[in-house]
Amino acid sequence: MMVRRTCTVRKIRAAFPPPPSSGPRLSGTRLVTATQAEGESRLHIEGTFDALTVGEIEVAIESVVAAHPQHVALDLARVSLLDSFGVRAIVSLWRRVVSFGGSVTLHHVHGQPLTVVRLFKLDELLASRPVTAA
Repeated sequence: MMVRRTCTVRKIRAAFPPPPSSGPRLSGTRLVTATQAEGESRLHIEGTFDALTVGEIEVAIESVVAAHPQHVALDLARVSLLDSFGVRAIVSLWRRVVSFGGSVTLHHVHGQPLTVVRLFKLDELLASRPVTAA
């Protein structure tokens, strides 16, 4: 009889704890900061934007959307990985902001995230300002 072992996210995070940091990290490899000024909100995301991190990043997105900004800028300059869960979060943000007359732009997209943005045609959906040289 074969025994199947499963790994949960908690077990994986316990096995590989994040390195100590000097900033306000949510957990692991990402840092989300939000700034707001005159109807514009800017989200800076650092690290990975994937299945493991999207839940906590969506908390920051929720707080931004609750303020009903006219414009939301996502700064992905320090994002090293973007997967379909991150794409879903970006599209969800866009739908909600557009529903009250706002807009969303992506800034400083490069590397693997730029490839994903182009693959999913987010650059056509959103006004993107990619940076191809890292």
